Amino acid sequence: MTKKRQHRSSADFGQAAVKEFLELQAGRMAVLQSSVRADEDPEALHDYRVALRRIRAVLQFIPEIASVEDLTHFREEFGWLAAETSALRDLDVLLEATRDLRPSLEPLLRDDLNPFFAFLEKKRLQVREELFQALDSERLQNLQRDFNLFCTADPKLEGSGAAPNLSRGMGRSLRRLRKKLLRQGDGITLESPADQFHQLRKTGKKFRYLFELCQEFCPRKKQSAVIDSLKRLQNVLGRVQDVDVQQKVILDYCQSSDCAETVNPRTCLALGVLFAELSRRREVALAKFDEAYKDFARRCRPELFDDLLP
Repeated sequence: MTKKRQHRSSADFGQAAVKEFLELQAGRMAVLQSSVRADEDPEALHDYRVALRRIRAVLQFIPEIASVEDLTHFREEFGWLAAETSALRDLDVLLEATRDLRPSLEPLLRDDLNPFFAFLEKKRLQVREELFQALDSERLQNLQRDFNLFCTADPKLEGSGAAPNLSRGMGRSLRRLRKKLLRQGDGITLESPADQFHQLRKTGKKFRYLFELCQEFCPRKKQSAVIDSLKRLQNVLGRVQDVDVQQKVILDYCQSSDCAETVNPRTCLALGVLFAELSRRREVALAKFDEAYKDFARRCRPELFDDLLP
């Protein structure tokens, strides 16, 4: 059972409040873990990863929350967990997209994708088993225990008096992330390599999670508009990233032994049509990038943070 969070003022923005937020995210992960294990709804893993990324964002951008030793330990362990959960999520997105695209192929070619689906399902079973091993591991159990103890411990830094207010550090981190986000976005064109879009998306996620944490203390309508605008931008970037990952998997498959041993020319033709359709969808998403980015940049003004945190 997770606790409901009460809105507070920035004056309350200290270690206890941030640890409460972290505890809520860890609790959400614990609740979702059984659903991830059941493997019935792919969104359970997505939600699990969102809570995980929120924890990692706090650990990265509010270092005052913990000792150097604790920060190093938790950053490393949650980074490991993020890596363990990524492959299955990527395959779930690819399988869903490929099933959606299948009807767009000529009827004579649809069944020729069956070897590719068999390859994906085989790969999914493999990465699912690897994820389950991580979820059942002593390493994760130790992380959950240590992090729970950390979140519920006395919110005072070792050797200090009263726990510090963290709002100034949060404000500095948000301002730095905003500058980085806009610098990355300003440098992107429709011909930019995939990695630039990916890096912008990653920075946007960190900014969003940190910004949402601030909203727990200082909710404002203008700030909600910024988040909504950022979500629209992230949706565009997400569609671009999904296509890039999907096309890479197709290329990897075409170069694999599975393909060499089982695939006939008609399957290669079907995959080529699928690859081309993915490229078309990427272009459709990219056509929306400029408008989405400019809207976010217009709304995310520097003075917004003066109203948010000191």
